[in-house]
Amino acid sequence: MLTDTSRNRACEEYHAPPAAAEQEETPSPFIHSWDIPFLDAFMLVGLDKTFETYKDSLSGAQLFAMFLVKSFYDGSRGDLPTVQTKILITAAERGFVPAQAVAYRVLQSHRQQLPAHISPETAKTWLFHGASTGSLVAAQDLGAIDTESCERARAEFRRNGGYNQFYSLTARPPDLNLPESESRDIIEKQRNSRIHELATYGRLEYLTELLNDTDAEADVNARNAFGETGLYKACMAGCWQTVSLLSRRGATASITENLDGISCLHWLFNFPPEHIPTVARLLVDANGDPNTLTHTTSPIVQYHFPFTWPPGTPLHWAVAASSATAVKVLLELGADPTLRNRTDAYKYERNVRVFDRHDQSTQVGSYSTTPEGCKGLSAIDLAVAQHDAEVLSLLLARVAEPDLIDEEGYTPLHRLCSLRIGRTVSGARFWYPSFLGAATDSQQTAMLHTISLLQSSINKLTQPRNNVFEIGRGGLTPLMLAIMALNAAAVRALLALGSDIDVSNLTGYTALEVLLHRKEHEPYTSPQAFAAIMDSFVEHYRVANRLPSEVTSLLEVAVSNGLLDIESLLPYLSIDTDKMSFLARLMISEDVFTRDGYLKLPQRDTHLRKHLEVYVAGGGSVCGGDGLLHHACNVGLTGCVSFLISAGAEVNAVVKGTAAVVAGTPLDVVEQRKIQLCDRVESGRSHVSKLGKWANLCSLSLDVVVVMVVSISMLQLTFGYRSPGCFEVLGGG
Repeated sequence: MLTDTSRNRACEEYHAPPAAAEQEETPSPFIHSWDIPFLDAFMLVGLDKTFETYKDSLSGAQLFAMFLVKSFYDGSRGDLPTVQTKILITAAERGFVPAQAVAYRVLQSHRQQLPAHISPETAKTWLFHGASTGSLVAAQDLGAIDTESCERARAEFRRNGGYNQFYSLTARPPDLNLPESESRDIIEKQRNSRIHELATYGRLEYLTELLNDTDAEADVNARNAFGETGLYKACMAGCWQTVSLLSRRGATASITENLDGISCLHWLFNFPPEHIPTVARLLVDANGDPNTLTHTTSPIVQYHFPFTWPPGTPLHWAVAASSATAVKVLLELGADPTLRNRTDAYKYERNVRVFDRHDQSTQVGSYSTTPEGCKGLSAIDLAVAQHDAEVLSLLLARVAEPDLIDEEGYTPLHRLCSLRIGRTVSGARFWYPSFLGAATDSQQTAMLHTISLLQSSINKLTQPRNNVFEIGRGGLTPLMLAIMALNAAAVRALLALGSDIDVSNLTGYTALEVLLHRKEHEPYTSPQAFAAIMDSFVEHYRVANRLPSEVTSLLEVAVSNGLLDIESLLPYLSIDTDKMSFLARLMISEDVFTRDGYLKLPQRDTHLRKHLEVYVAGGGSVCGGDGLLHHACNVGLTGCVSFLISAGAEVNAVVKGTAAVVAGTPLDVVEQRKIQLCDRVESGRSHVSKLGKWANLCSLSLDVVVVMVVSISMLQLTFGYRSPGCFEVLGGG
């Protein structure tokens, strides 16, 4: 039994404040619940205005939640708007450590500099705060800047109890700054023994004394209110000496905590890499099982990015933490890389299910009901999603067949683009790539290596159980999934390693057609990504010197959706295609009846004229009844009309009527356009509520037609041509 003298000595040391020198070096630990709150509906409508109006009264947690929402909507477009950077930086300045931990990384991801009022030293301090509270991202970034500072941050994290400070507070009154009564309540509610308390903070000398004076067999495996043992708390703290001491005194590693069923081995990644092999063997010798599955099949809260731990085995956690050392040791001790975690991997996956649940919060969006029989993700799946080729190599060395197919026909390679939309533990969405740092050659190399390790799956189609065939999703290759995710880097890598662009899925769609029809249900969110994917496709076909009709259709879609400007299409004209037809379709790719269409006309006219100049300079002819002049007249491209006539286009040419232009000469086309616009004005007058809108719109478009008629009438003196009735329609000559 513990004597009064030894108990008092241990308790006095435990509650005593640190020495003066240590106080200066080690501040009080962060003891926070950093939950990311759901935002009120009014805050989600016009977030930019909400920020500017209420920023002085918003907490750091609220600001960070606002940033995550904005990252989902805007981060995918490439460059974050300035206001989003302000929201993130303001959250960090308010002292919200999860924001401080990622601010540096997010700015790198979107190629932005630190704001002028934030010094590099402040940014480094933020990284230290993140690393010293368990952020693996902050530790990685701080280590790249200052290795010594990173080591001090990680040591401080372990000294302050590691992950205990978030998941299971052990009362420490001098550091918590709580009223004595509240501190006493924590002690009583959590039922922590002195072994729990001393194991949490690595007080090795006094823990040794307690164990020497205590019936260790009775106390060493005592469980608190959460079902945690002293050994479990030592693992959360990452204190390898305490683990060694307790395991030698009979502590068992087979006991899991009550809430989620997390075991001691799940925290293996948390130890210093040089001590991970020793700790792992100690825990296995203490009856720890490397294949222990968590009780829960739902994501487990993590207060730093990526905001969740995966359900599953210790191997799942080691992969999620990118700890190659922990992965290697666990595999050596019998961990099974093919075990699945039984989570619903497709709850938010539109490529597999029809969404039948709709959350009112903009932060969550729509999702599907979880069916029975979900197998979940393996550690291999997680490694592929993270493009962690080093870890993936270790895992695949332990399996005979890498093409592990799940209930929906997904292989690990189909997970290549699964980390695009991230989710917090409550389901709130955020843009995952915003936290991955600036794109580098090493990242692309890692992706290429990841794909090469699973080359046999590169053209395999998924096999959805529910026969989801909408918009061509009845079976998808990894390339098609990369296209659906608009992941240009993945598309480029897959094509480079032999992905077949002409494979058809169960509904007959090729990869190009998947992209072409994607617009019907999912708006394009990244013009940069779309342009990069198109470049990859065109480069793929450049060797064969052919441009399939699907590609030209995609280019037209890109122009009409504002994803590519016309000037950027010049390189595509160097590929063998029906350039004349392509140029004609580009001319009519946007409706000039709309205000936006009209306002863009001068720019479109300039860019399309450049295309025509390139076409003619390359030997293309505009003579004859090709219809280019008719299309230019129909849209109102005065610069193109002038160039085409000077290049020899026949102003008297007659074309057959099409869906785009009426039959007749170019001037007949202008006349018909004028009549259409006049009809719209009259239609607007019959609807008083729409009069202002129609009159304004049509007056703009009529201006275009007037300019066209005047331009062509000036040319009639040269070419001796006049279209009967046209000038009468315009009200005379």
